[in-house]
Amino acid sequence: MASAGNTQNAAVLRRLFLFVRLVTVIAVAGVAVAVLSAATGASASSRLSVGPAGMVRPLGTASPLRTSSSPPLLQYWGGAVMRTNTTYAIFWIPAGSALSYGSSNAAYEQGISQFLTDVGHDSGTASNVFGLDTQFYDTLSGGITHIAYNSTFGGSVVATDPLPTKQCSEGSDKYCVTDAQLQAEIRSVVGAKGWPQDTSHAYFIFTPAGLGSCVSGSNVSCSYSSYCAYHGAFSNGATSTIVYGNEPWLYGRSGCDTGQYPNGGQADPTINVLSHEFSEAITDPVPNYGWADASGSEIGDKCAWTFGTFSGSKGAEYNQTINGHHYFLQQEFDNASDACQLRAAAAPVVAPAITSFSPASAKDGAQVKINGSGFTGATAVKFNGISASFSVTSGAQIQATVPTGATSGTITVTAPAGTATSSTPFLVLPTVTAFTPAKGKVGISVVITGSGFTGATSVTFNKTATKTLTVNSDGKITVAVPTGATSGTISVTTPSGTGASSSTFTVS
Repeated sequence: MASAGNTQNAAVLRRLFLFVRLVTVIAVAGVAVAVLSAATGASASSRLSVGPAGMVRPLGTASPLRTSSSPPLLQYWGGAVMRTNTTYAIFWIPAGSALSYGSSNAAYEQGISQFLTDVGHDSGTASNVFGLDTQFYDTLSGGITHIAYNSTFGGSVVATDPLPTKQCSEGSDKYCVTDAQLQAEIRSVVGAKGWPQDTSHAYFIFTPAGLGSCVSGSNVSCSYSSYCAYHGAFSNGATSTIVYGNEPWLYGRSGCDTGQYPNGGQADPTINVLSHEFSEAITDPVPNYGWADASGSEIGDKCAWTFGTFSGSKGAEYNQTINGHHYFLQQEFDNASDACQLRAAAAPVVAPAITSFSPASAKDGAQVKINGSGFTGATAVKFNGISASFSVTSGAQIQATVPTGATSGTITVTAPAGTATSSTPFLVLPTVTAFTPAKGKVGISVVITGSGFTGATSVTFNKTATKTLTVNSDGKITVAVPTGATSGTISVTTPSGTGASSSTFTVS
């Protein structure tokens, strides 16, 4: 829990620091709008702007975007989310520049890589800010598909490409690169490494101390005075989309450094804004086509520089423990509670219920779709007491396989909150798989094997019924070839239906 001092410090941070989200919807340098249409779910429209979007006010003149006058919830705008994600870190230390990541390149690179690794390690949990992303979804597959907290750190690379021709002047740094030049570097590295280019992969480029950046060569919208980091997406060729983030050096930079170093390293301030951009890339990879409020604010913008409750000593405070490591990260916006949160609230436990299933009857081995609610975390599905293999499609649907040996009866689903039983029975149709002998005279005994024979009422040889039959088990019947039988298939009838052999019995 936060002490009084912690709470006061948080208030000071909110007043002093402004995180600026600069969204680059389409690359400044001549990007074809059509390439992003698959990721946005639309062609060019009124929400698609060419060039940077979402610029916010200068440092020290604005409060966090989550205010009483802000649109209350994030809205879905029809494009892609990162249903799963793989992240990559590009550390650009231009050859001949003598630039570095503070006192230790290796320590800075390790700190960033450790964070991205930790986020991946804790995938599937609700214990950190990334668990909030799972409430959001896209509809590009025809139905609603939610984001899964399923993250992988794909690796890192140290790029030493020399600085391009200077086209901007950030003001306080010796060197400066534009957004177009950053995109060119990312494009070069991703291409050289053969890394994927789509909305499931994100590339964060980290620039060293002394290398500033501006959106363009006009020297407006530059690092530190206008933003601490940003994310965006750009087209690369006719079919590829690169999701990326610009992460400048922040240690010691007024307005961008929180002053908290829970890992004791110079990467800690960058990790805070990296977390902000990472969550926004997941929920809005092609900005303003995924999830944003009506004003364009994304999941991180609405909670910029708010940290909730935290622990630790002054200068090393933290509010997140991910894979055993402490981090000081801003909150993210939670639609479910209409508030900024550090982690998702525990979902209420809902008892399972079966409302329907289809088909209503089938042979063993068939696929059955079970509909209802409360299926999340289901541990067992049974057909009249026989365990079945299954997969949980969602909290409202299970795909199950009719098990061998199953008989007609109710279906049950067992989940953490209890067991649900269908109100109507599922009918297992009989299946004739073999018989022996394959030919014989009238009166000879024939053994039929298969499944679903329990309760069998009739066996026919080419539509001529036997007078007597013995059901030895659910998978075995013994009968005599009836008088008047002719060569043809053998059929078994039960209260659930009729199943016929695929081969012919020959009456000799």
